Amino acid sequence: MDTMISTIRNLGLFIVAISLVACTSPPRDVDARLPLVESSKIVSSEIVPSKYWKILEDSSQKEFSHNHYLIHLSQPYDSALNTQCRLLSFFHDSTNKFMGTRTVCVGSDDSNDSVWFLTNNISSEETSVSLQQ
Repeated sequence: MDTMISTIRNLGLFIVAISLVACTSPPRDVDARLPLVESSKIVSSEIVPSKYWKILEDSSQKEFSHNHYLIHLSQPYDSALNTQCRLLSFFHDSTNKFMGTRTVCVGSDDSNDSVWFLTNNISSEETSVSLQQ
C-alpha cells in the first residue's frame, strides 16, 4: 500500500515538474514578412489584361500563352471571400520549366466594374510572374 501511495506521489511530482518546465519555455520567434490581412482595394498594376478575361471566365479553358509563358489553369473555385478564383501555373514555353504559381480572382475596381486580378502570394517566392505587357 505504501508503495502505491509513493508511486502516485512521485507521478504527481513528475507531472507538476513537466508542467512547470513547459510553461517556462518561450514561444518560437516568428518573423512575418507578408501581411495576411490587408485592404481589399485592388492595386491597378495587378489587374489582368482584359484580353484574358473571357479565357479565365470559361471553365473549359485549360491553358493559354502569354509572352514566353504557357499558363495552365485550374478549375474555377470559390475563395473564402466568396469570389471566383483560378490557380495559374506558369511554365517557360520553350523549356517547359515550371516558373511558379499565382492565383487570379474576380473582383471590383474603383468604379465597381468586375475585373480579374492577380492576388498577392501568401508565401514569398524568388521569382514573381506577372501578366502585364
